[in-house]
Amino acid sequence: IIEHAVADLLSSPQDDWKRQGGQSGDFTVYYKVDDGARLTCRIESPIPASLLVPLLSVLNESSLYQTWIPFFHRPFHMGVSSSKQLLNDSRGHQVIQVQCQVPWPMKPREALFDVAAVDDIDEHQFIIAKMTTINNETAQFLLDDNTFQVPECPPGMERCDFDGAVLFRACPPEHNNFQTVKQKHPTEDLFLVQFLFYFDAKMPLIPQALINFVTREAIGIIWKMLLSVAEDVRNGKRKEHCDVIAQKREFYEDWVARRCEFMLRKIKDKNQRTKRSCRQQQSKNEHWTVDEILRMNM
Repeated sequence: IIEHAVADLLSSPQDDWKRQGGQSGDFTVYYKVDDGARLTCRIESPIPASLLVPLLSVLNESSLYQTWIPFFHRPFHMGVSSSKQLLNDSRGHQVIQVQCQVPWPMKPREALFDVAAVDDIDEHQFIIAKMTTINNETAQFLLDDNTFQVPECPPGMERCDFDGAVLFRACPPEHNNFQTVKQKHPTEDLFLVQFLFYFDAKMPLIPQALINFVTREAIGIIWKMLLSVAEDVRNGKRKEHCDVIAQKREFYEDWVARRCEFMLRKIKDKNQRTKRSCRQQQSKNEHWTVDEILRMNM
């Protein structure tokens, strides 16, 4: 499952993806809508190295999602009403429950999903987290904790499907958004955050106006807010997040921060080796012997 998620994120969006226009250049949103209410979205966002740990902490603290994800009142009344971490049985694993209000007369929606984070810094210099919809069937192979009971969907709500993955890796200089972000952070190395998710709202038909609002406005607004909250956490301005990070100092400072620093060193070492190899090859090409030149012209 993890390997497939990495392969999907490392491949370029195909022609069937629509690219959201009007972006500031800091990130790009791609999306496609299948029959009914099935949305697939991909976000590509370079970030400065100083934002990596704060961003990871904001994403990891799922019980605080409702404190920063915007709740929209116009043109549609919709947004996150509750977010809970139902299980956190290891360093990189949790079960998250998110409940959302949607426009009347549709029922509120609930997403219940498993999140498994994988540290592949040593081998490939990236971190990935895989999100998988959890139910009584998937819980059998997703969870090691046999005591966890998948909660029933609350009365008056509809449970939807939410699957996805988020990948953190070095940002290639040829990425579409690299130059824009680099100009704002000229002295920092850049990481690339790639977020791919599939969302099935379990609705037979969604008004086109609502689809347009979600794909063209809401997703971009939420991503901008995520980056803004991460900046606030980095600068010590988000008390709730900063308090949680302080309580989990061993995890965030002794583990996450150290692993991210190690990833950055690994990336820099790899880049230096690549540059040396290119210089050596160039030097070799500039010192051909007469016999080599004659053979090339034969």
